[in-house]
Amino acid sequence: GSLPTSNRGTHPDRGALSFAHNFPLVPTDNNMAAKDLPCGYPLDRFRGTVPEELVCTICHQVSRAPLKHADESAVMCNDCICAWLASHSTCPNCNAHITKHDLSQMTRLEQNLHAKLELKCEFSTLGCSEYLRIETMDAHMTVCPKAPVRCPWPGCGETTCRDMANAHLQSCGFRLIHCDQCAAEIQARSMDSHCGTTCPAVQVNCALCGATMRRAALSTHECPADQVSCPLCSQQLIRRDLADHMTRSAPQHIQLQQKQLDAQRALIEQLQGTVEHQLGLMSQLTSQLALMRSLTLPCPAPAQAAAVSLSGTQTGAASAASPPQSIVVSTPAMPPADGSGLTATATSMASAVSQLIITPLVGAAAGGNCAASAAAAAGGSIGRLVAGSWQWGCDGSAIWELSCASAAIASRAAVVSPDFYTSPTGYCFKINLWFAGNSDADRGFASIFLAPRRGFNDATLRWPWEVDYTFCLVDSAGARHHMRTITCPSAREFFVRVGRPRENQEKAWGWSQFVTLDTLRAFAKRDDTLRVALLFSLPQHH
Repeated sequence: GSLPTSNRGTHPDRGALSFAHNFPLVPTDNNMAAKDLPCGYPLDRFRGTVPEELVCTICHQVSRAPLKHADESAVMCNDCICAWLASHSTCPNCNAHITKHDLSQMTRLEQNLHAKLELKCEFSTLGCSEYLRIETMDAHMTVCPKAPVRCPWPGCGETTCRDMANAHLQSCGFRLIHCDQCAAEIQARSMDSHCGTTCPAVQVNCALCGATMRRAALSTHECPADQVSCPLCSQQLIRRDLADHMTRSAPQHIQLQQKQLDAQRALIEQLQGTVEHQLGLMSQLTSQLALMRSLTLPCPAPAQAAAVSLSGTQTGAASAASPPQSIVVSTPAMPPADGSGLTATATSMASAVSQLIITPLVGAAAGGNCAASAAAAAGGSIGRLVAGSWQWGCDGSAIWELSCASAAIASRAAVVSPDFYTSPTGYCFKINLWFAGNSDADRGFASIFLAPRRGFNDATLRWPWEVDYTFCLVDSAGARHHMRTITCPSAREFFVRVGRPRENQEKAWGWSQFVTLDTLRAFAKRDDTLRVALLFSLPQHH
């Protein structure tokens, strides 16, 4: 049903299409070439009388492609007997058991008699008056002028007689024709719309200035009557007046450009100052980072480690797959408590510096000095001695190790731990351990307190810090003893009262009678080292 390539798109004015013989034939009940039916030719279509021996014994019409069984005289249509044998195994005439292989053609005489029977054309009901022999019927159907055919143009599907097909082709709205302007193939019914709205080669007029041009050039047409803005002062004007405006307003444009240039220079100077300031902060942080790396000590990997998040709540236990790898034994200089000296860039750099040290992170100052402790013991009171170093315990606790503990206990000194951080971005604290007790009533006991300190992250952390913390002693085997826990409600009340950490603040919260001095001596007896563990946990109501 497809059209010949040479005829596709032929305009009707350039000659009619003459290929109706190629149209697809429309099936009808009488059109056996287009739709084979399991029956013979109707008797009323034949001229004269048809011999009875040529009539099918199944459909009772003149047999089509007749077959017979053995020596029987009765014949059957090929389609009829095949349909019969699909559900039977006997001959419809003699009831003998047969298959299709038992059937045979008629004799030569019978075949000649059958082929010369004359009958009406298959399309006689559509106007064909021809009488034809059975042997020429198929050839006639391919050229019969009254045969129903369907239009081959996609989308049409209209049916007409073959002798009317050429007339239909000249008027079919679905035929493809060439546009005279752009040579595109367009359906005939859409040609007016194509030329009127979409054809890029059609000549059109600009709606503003009336200039004539191809439709394809209309989108890039710089119409002199169009409304435009001055690129320097943004004044609205007609494009044809733009050149005159640029000439007349040149002084104003120069002044405007000078103002914009001055504003850009001021902004550049401001940005240069900001960059220099940020570079200074970066240099400071880089120096601090180098100091941290130079003083980094190895630490055994604990099974679990507590950490405190930015919001002041416990982040949970670090798994064995990501243990802490190091601790820091120096503390960088702190910014003002109100965070005024901590810009956004400095905060970002502080976070970057912290993340370079594998969390959880504990900060500390210089380690304990055994000689200093011994000298203090010999010379009496030594005031508050910052001594010891921080380590990670295998249970996830932060352990403050104080060497030469017996001398420190004997001196009745007040020993202060180095500062430490609860996490890389967490709070800063220290531990006060008083071997002489907090008062006369506490003599014979060691007092222990947790004191908040100004930290590098104070500007980004909320206050008060809401967490339970526990002090305990750790023996040389790593076992914990004499645990003392400060719960969140009690600690929170204290932290709210004292406020955020300030310069030289000495407010602390803990136990005035932690353990007896004899207990401390017993723990330090083996290796003369005192180990105080500090653990953090979420309060129960969380």
